[in-house]
Amino acid sequence: MPVPTLLMKLRLPSLAQAATYFFAFALPAISLGLLLLMVTASDLMIRPTPTPLKLANAPLIPAKAGAKRAWIVAGNGGVQISELLVAYEILAASGAFRIDLVAPQRVLSPTTSDVSFMPTATWREKADAGETPDLIVIPSALDPGQTDVVASLRAMSRANSGLHGAPVVAVLSEGARLASEGGLMAGKRATSHFLALRDLRKAHPETTWLRDTRAVVDGRLVSSSSVASAPVALLAALEIAASPAIAHATAATLGYADTRNFATRAPFPEGTTPGEFLQLILHGGYDFYKRETAVWLAPGASESSLAAALDVLPRTFSSHVYSVAPARDWTTTRHGLPLIAGHALSPEPQRPVETLIIPQGAPEGQLPSALGAWIAPYSPSIEDLRVPGLSAGTALSGMLALSARLEGETMTNYAAKMMGAEPASGEEGFGLPHARGEHESGGGAPVSNLWLRPLLTGALGVWLVWTFRRWSRRLAASTPTLAG
Repeated sequence: MPVPTLLMKLRLPSLAQAATYFFAFALPAISLGLLLLMVTASDLMIRPTPTPLKLANAPLIPAKAGAKRAWIVAGNGGVQISELLVAYEILAASGAFRIDLVAPQRVLSPTTSDVSFMPTATWREKADAGETPDLIVIPSALDPGQTDVVASLRAMSRANSGLHGAPVVAVLSEGARLASEGGLMAGKRATSHFLALRDLRKAHPETTWLRDTRAVVDGRLVSSSSVASAPVALLAALEIAASPAIAHATAATLGYADTRNFATRAPFPEGTTPGEFLQLILHGGYDFYKRETAVWLAPGASESSLAAALDVLPRTFSSHVYSVAPARDWTTTRHGLPLIAGHALSPEPQRPVETLIIPQGAPEGQLPSALGAWIAPYSPSIEDLRVPGLSAGTALSGMLALSARLEGETMTNYAAKMMGAEPASGEEGFGLPHARGEHESGGGAPVSNLWLRPLLTGALGVWLVWTFRRWSRRLAASTPTLAG
């Protein structure tokens, strides 16, 4: 039997029909997944401006007499939480600087987590005082186009152009957008996050942009390519602004190793792969279960441990992560940075909790009575990071290992990639106890159940197209022709 006759007898669909049904299946499943992913990202990762509070003045950041000046460009629009806290921790631990968090206004200001802070100085105050920093740190921000900050950076760049004593500038990851607009990177070699490099090359060709490196040092400019490589750049900047001896002592104190190696183990990717895109839609969009995870903003907590706890899990699209303290009042970290938690235990309505993370540096012994009374009805799993195997230098790796156990390795490794860190495994110990509570499920809904949701969405799209085509054929057959 000829092939065309066989195909007609089997009534196989034509190429056009096959394409129609393929798109009828794929487009609804992907479109709905993207919509759900955007809603999830907005819910988990975009923080509102902090509610104004009537607070006492923030405790003063400790300052050593005669120390050099260091400014962290904190801004009022949402600074990257890990880069802010890690930068502060490294500079404070060095003992070489008086640190200011500089922003356009002295108002309670947000981060990319729900933790808030108060800038210690404004750009106008610094300009009126005629101050110039010895080191300026520019972290990533949600609003890189801060016109007043850009103008201040440009004025500083012009005033110090060609001077031997010009400030050392440490640009962290996508802080390169702000630093470039401020004229601090022109004519220099630099790096940034791999997702930002293409835009930066187009917008600022006056800078030589390098990829596949953790950090770049060009004179008094140091830049990093990711959250994970920020300590490398900061310690390199510390060598220039203070001394190699201070930088090495600070690295040893905080437990950072291999800080002089700027090379990456593998080339950075160009972007998100198709496989990662599908996993994002599957886990970020179609997994409706999101773990309720609280991070105790404890007095004396390690800045890097807090940063890792607040930054890693939201990037897996699997957890609602929020900071908690007995009241929305100042809590001072290990090195003296005053912060405000996003959630208070009283008098606000109690929020459910499935996992409680205790950061390094939190007070030993029993939890505060208010915290214990709050978690008692929920029986959460308690993940205690106060273990000898973790330090500031391993806080991110330890948190990624914990995330791999809680949320699964697939999405944790996506988070690690976005942060420029090594892939994680739930089997990595770091001395973390395997605390299991009744809510610990190991990463949301089973993957087999997750696939059912997009498959059913796609099947619904195919059914609608098939129904429409069938109705159209019947309508055409029942309509009289002109010849009739």
